[in-house]
Amino acid sequence: MKISKIIGFTALIIFTILFIMNIIRKFNNKIELDKVGVFTICKVYKFNNHKRYQNYYYYYYFNDKKIYKVEDINFPKLGDYSVNKFYVLKHLKNNPEICKIFIDQEVTDTPRILSNGFKIDIKK
Repeated sequence: MKISKIIGFTALIIFTILFIMNIIRKFNNKIELDKVGVFTICKVYKFNNHKRYQNYYYYYYFNDKKIYKVEDINFPKLGDYSVNKFYVLKHLKNNPEICKIFIDQEVTDTPRILSNGFKIDIKK
């Protein structure tokens, strides 16, 4: 065998292993989130619509730290309407970067929003 074939085959094997490990990690995170995740509130601050997917940009507070996330959600009904609105979010306490937004569950209860670290500007 030529060296280039060996290198190509090795690279393919490494790529396949990393790909499978990533799928397993995401699956395990989803299971852990379902079992021990805690609920909070997030605010959508931006929305991008692409041909095949929609990106919702949001942030939430955990231990007085603002955490920014982007999630690809196939939920075109809301779109730009979701910007500057609050939604239910589930995250892991030990790793708050692992989270899931429930874009179909808007939160309008002002005391609940304020108790999750947000400030609301009241327009006159």
